[in-house]
Amino acid sequence: MKRSPDALWDQITQIVDALSNAMPTTRENARTALLIEVQAAVDGARLPPHLKSDPVARREIAAQVVRVLEAKDQAHLREWRRRVRHGDEPSSWGTFLRVVIAQQAILYDHRRRR
Repeated sequence: MKRSPDALWDQITQIVDALSNAMPTTRENARTALLIEVQAAVDGARLPPHLKSDPVARREIAAQVVRVLEAKDQAHLREWRRRVRHGDEPSSWGTFLRVVIAQQAILYDHRRRR
C-alpha cells in the first residue's frame, strides 16, 4: 500500500525529530523506523544491476546510509529538517535520500572492487 505524500512527510519529520529526543527508547525506535525507510528506499533505488540484484549489497548500502545520516549527531538530518522548516532551499525527503543512497552505492562499489 502506497502512502500519501503528506502521510510520508509526517512520518519522516516525526522520525527525524525523535532521533534528537533525550529518551533512549524513543531514539532507538526512531532509528529502527529510519532504517526501515532507508532500506525500502535502497530496494527501490536505481542501482547498477550487479548491486540491485545483490541483497547483501543493498543491505550494506542501507546500513551505510543510516550511519551517514546519524554521523555527527545527525548533522545531515538536522540540516535537512532546518531547511524544510525555514523554506531555505528545501529538498523533498525522497530527493535527499536518493542523493545519499547514490553516493553510498558508488562508494560501496568502489570498495568492493578493490
